[in-house]
Amino acid sequence: MGKKLQVLEIIQQKIKNAFPFLVVIALTALFVSCKSSEATAQKKDGQDPVGKLKTESDSIKFTNTFINANRFKITGDIEKAQVYFERCYKMNPLDGATLYELAQIYEVQNGKAAALEYVEKAVEVAPENMWYLSYKAYLLDEMGENAEAAIDYEKLAKNNPDQLEYYYNWANNLIFSDQLKQAVKVYDLIEEKMGITEEISLQKEKIYLNLNDNESAVKEVEKLIEYYPNSTKYYGELASLYKSIGEKEKAIETYEKLKKIDPDNPLVELSLSEYYFEGGEVEKAHKALRNAFGNETLDIDTKVQVILSFYENSAVDETLNALVYDLCDSIVTTHPEEAKGFALYGDIYNRDNRYKEAREMFVKSIALDNSRYMVWNEMLFIDAQLNDYDSLAAHSEKAMELFPSQPVVYLYNGIANLQLEDYDKAVLALEQGKSLVVNNPALEVQFYANLGDTYHQLKKYQQSYINYDKALSIDPSNTYVLNNYAYFLSLNNEQLEKAKTMIEKCLLTSPNSPSYLDTYAWVLYRMDRFDKALEMIDKAYLYGGKESGEVVEHYGDILYKLNRVEEAVAKWQEAFKLEENEGLKEKIQQRKILE
Repeated sequence: MGKKLQVLEIIQQKIKNAFPFLVVIALTALFVSCKSSEATAQKKDGQDPVGKLKTESDSIKFTNTFINANRFKITGDIEKAQVYFERCYKMNPLDGATLYELAQIYEVQNGKAAALEYVEKAVEVAPENMWYLSYKAYLLDEMGENAEAAIDYEKLAKNNPDQLEYYYNWANNLIFSDQLKQAVKVYDLIEEKMGITEEISLQKEKIYLNLNDNESAVKEVEKLIEYYPNSTKYYGELASLYKSIGEKEKAIETYEKLKKIDPDNPLVELSLSEYYFEGGEVEKAHKALRNAFGNETLDIDTKVQVILSFYENSAVDETLNALVYDLCDSIVTTHPEEAKGFALYGDIYNRDNRYKEAREMFVKSIALDNSRYMVWNEMLFIDAQLNDYDSLAAHSEKAMELFPSQPVVYLYNGIANLQLEDYDKAVLALEQGKSLVVNNPALEVQFYANLGDTYHQLKKYQQSYINYDKALSIDPSNTYVLNNYAYFLSLNNEQLEKAKTMIEKCLLTSPNSPSYLDTYAWVLYRMDRFDKALEMIDKAYLYGGKESGEVVEHYGDILYKLNRVEEAVAKWQEAFKLEENEGLKEKIQQRKILE
């Protein structure tokens, strides 16, 4: 109603601007017309047609005030309009037009309850005025007084049989006041005027279901099938209805009938698959799904939603997982130009740790649509998982161009270049990406940690330590940082007590980690505590360190410091077989550590 008033005011404003004198004439005519009709109505009830207006002077004053009130309303000065309408009300509290205008103003200013009080008075004054009654019904409806609103809409419908809006509002308010059977009767009246329509029949179907009258609900849908013989969708509605009321066999019969009528409809196959799944007929369900997915007319979004519904269960069900792979293959075959199909296939491969196949799908997805950041993120993750740092560097560099505000792509680029030993490029990416991080402490730690590693490789040790310290200030228990920091301090023979404390903290969380044990051994080695270092390196070797050339070389170095030269050389030889390097080769040849 408020929107209608705004439109009316705009129209009136345009008229006023063009013909200012006509507005006054029109309003006066309208007012006189209203007064005349109300006077007639009041005379029938034996009331004074002009209320308190006993003299011609009073009538003129009232008319002028009413016109001024409307003038302010038209110009948008609602506050002044309210003042003048309230003056009219004081002059004549039985004037319906004044009550109606005040009600509309009060709805905006004071709420619907205040508006209802005045429009009810207007209806009492002029019960045959449909505008007043319609506004009252609207307010009651908005306030949730649906039973009362239904009574008013019934009056409006019966007095205005061609206005179907009143019938719809009547039915709606009957429904909201739980008068369902009466609502059906109103819909029957609408059908008499409009004929059979989908909207009314489906609404009646819902009502009958709420009334537990399943038979009548079925008849409503059957009526649509009969009335619209060329439309197949109502068979689907009927099948769904049968399913909802527990008539499974009839539901399947209906779908089978629909398949004969519309054999190329993939939605039928989808619905049948659902029924077969619920009935435990897995093979039939799978066949129906494959048929549906092989149909190009079934949109890709529906197909994606079906696969996502299987996502979790298929991870632990081999049969279902095989179906998911078949369906994904069908999607990329029937929709080869849709990036989302390849992205979904990549997600499935990624979930199952089939990284090479996953990356292949993500590459194809990006080739079709390179605007989806999440797909890029998944591909970069897989590059890292595969230790394919050349691809990670190339892909992350492109991602930095496309998503310059996403810090993660800079992190991946920094990691890739660190591994490729392009340290200057790594620092550039890491420093730039770090500046983009907002409210994400975990991500900040990763940037600081990798900056610490990179600056160490550049021999900028103080900057390396600063970044490690910043990482630990955010996450004091980060074992990756603690281990690397401690190890690099030991390599530089600096702050060995600090290094010892940090690596001991790591060992509290993972006492059998060969990496942590090796670092601890090397810190002790730098502190000339060779016996304790031997104990730690022996554990590191025992718990998997024998596969690492670096750990085995450290083992040899510690043995050498303990004057166990033959054993030391044997370990160096063992290390050389794992990781060849010139320094180790010279140790073996000269049978000593080259200081």
